[in-house]
Amino acid sequence: MPILLKQSTPDIVFAGKKTIVPSKEKTMSSVSEDSHYAIPKITDVLRAYSEIEAVHEACDSIPCIKQGDFDRLVGSIEADGVLTPVLIDAKGQLLDGRSRLCALHVLNRKLSKEMIETSTVDAWTVAKTNIARRHLTDTQRLLQAVDQLAIERREAAQRRREGAAKRRDTSARELVTNQVTSKTRNEPSINKVSRTNKVPRDKLRAAERICAKHPRVGEEMRRGELTIDEAVEKTGLSLGGKKKIKPKRIKARRLKSRDGAKETQVKSNSRSKALMSSSAPDHPVMLMQVVREYLKTCDEENSAIDGVSAYPSLEQLAKYCGCNVDRLREASRKNGTSIGLRTTGILLGLAGVSLVKLPVSESSMIERLAIADAWLLENPATRGQLVQRLNQSLCHGE
Repeated sequence: MPILLKQSTPDIVFAGKKTIVPSKEKTMSSVSEDSHYAIPKITDVLRAYSEIEAVHEACDSIPCIKQGDFDRLVGSIEADGVLTPVLIDAKGQLLDGRSRLCALHVLNRKLSKEMIETSTVDAWTVAKTNIARRHLTDTQRLLQAVDQLAIERREAAQRRREGAAKRRDTSARELVTNQVTSKTRNEPSINKVSRTNKVPRDKLRAAERICAKHPRVGEEMRRGELTIDEAVEKTGLSLGGKKKIKPKRIKARRLKSRDGAKETQVKSNSRSKALMSSSAPDHPVMLMQVVREYLKTCDEENSAIDGVSAYPSLEQLAKYCGCNVDRLREASRKNGTSIGLRTTGILLGLAGVSLVKLPVSESSMIERLAIADAWLLENPATRGQLVQRLNQSLCHGE
């Protein structure tokens, strides 16, 4: 049982039992303003109250109340009892009321059925409501969003694993049918958490990196001792998470066409938007640039952690493109560019960028491009533009 610490009131503990030696001025029944109650460990509290199975991650992400607030809470519950029930979900996980449980434990009081209420509200919604009642700093609210982001990433990874398992058990034709019907792209976890918690995305990413690389600084932020800006300055990290690097200017290089009749000059750092908005490139070299710049854009928009669950597996792409996995991996890193393998397989393979030379009819090309468009899950506003560009290029270039 937790120890009740009072000034000038020595506590003697024997085998987990507490014996208080009262002074002339204070007794156990009198709780003065200068009393201090040690906040018990939540594991001890859960052992005492079997009605609570565990503490939900959303509830656990909220910082503990300060010592003075806890002392006042204990005094209030001692005088008036628990006025607001603690909330649990259908699994018995605690959603709200951690401090009230700790206060009951300190006072050695039972948790009655009237003090417990089962809620069907989303756990993170309850947590955000709890935070709204608390006097937390913006940085502490940001740290709560970091905890939610970690869970969101884990759940997204689990969904991707389940999706991959389903795709392995599905034939290629069924895979195509299912993915063509998909119209939207999964929102990246960091964007979702930033939006729902109304915190800046760059600060959320910076706080996540600080907690991972500098846990002590993260704890200082969690306790309200440092702001996110102070933590960034202390650790030397930027708010964007990466140092800004000025892009190098790459000289134009000359590449020969397949028939060797003429040379085409292409800049390696041409942007995809400019290429895609221009007339359809009917030269294989221009097509290569469109593909590569589009891949870079995809790689920038989708982090390695979030990914896009609608992409097929690397093995499926290798089979679809008619090459082995090693060849596909080699193509993705061509010219020193490391980009997403799945996106690479779709675009390089379906755009005919010399992975293998197979006789492909025009109708088959169009069908494959439609599949690629569905796999890539383009924005509805621009859906079909990639198919049109690559279709025209393939029909003219090969």
